[in-house]
Amino acid sequence: MANLDTCYACDSPATTREHVPPQGLFPKAKDSLAGVDLRRNLITVPSCAAHNLEKSRDDVYFEWVICCNL
Repeated sequence: MANLDTCYACDSPATTREHVPPQGLFPKAKDSLAGVDLRRNLITVPSCAAHNLEKSRDDVYFEWVICCNL
C-alpha cells in the first residue's frame, strides 16, 4: 500500500489531493438537474502539485470520446 504522504504517481512528497475520476467530469450543483452537487465526496489520492495540475492523455482521450458520442 502506498504511503499517504507521497504522490500516487512519483512518490514525491504529496502537497495536494487528486480527484479520481477528475472532478471536472461532474457538473456543478448550479448546472445539474435539481441542483444536486455531484462533486461532493469524490475519491481522492495524495498527489504532488505537478501531477495534480497535469492533464493526462487518458483524461484528454476520455473527454474526446464523450464529446464524439453526444
